[in-house]
Amino acid sequence: MSFKPSARSVTQKLGIEARTRLLLLGSPLPDSIKPAGVLVDHDADIVLLVCADEQDVIDNLETGLVRRLPDGRFWLAYRRGNREFTRTHLSAAVDSLDLDLTWFRQVSLDGGWSAIWFKRRTEFRKLNH
Repeated sequence: MSFKPSARSVTQKLGIEARTRLLLLGSPLPDSIKPAGVLVDHDADIVLLVCADEQDVIDNLETGLVRRLPDGRFWLAYRRGNREFTRTHLSAAVDSLDLDLTWFRQVSLDGGWSAIWFKRRTEFRKLNH
């Protein structure tokens, strides 16, 4: 199965606009994925945690949640096809930290990377009421 690029850019998929403050945590993103936005090292509208393995999740998840602004988004990016760290491993790592997070939406960033938007369960309930 070959990868068919989307008409939407990574920036659009992640919900990044011109003045969006973006915080990148964890492993470096590949050169093929360069979201726009204003890169910051403090509180951000969007936090993108790039996870090469479970340790990236453990080391950065709580920091990312604290530094995400209240109405912001929290994305975890992971490499597809990595049998040692799959979406299942990612979700298990998130659950193991007991932070009341739930999977909300998944997007493809390129042929090898995906990202999952996690929300606190209380935020998810607000969307559905």
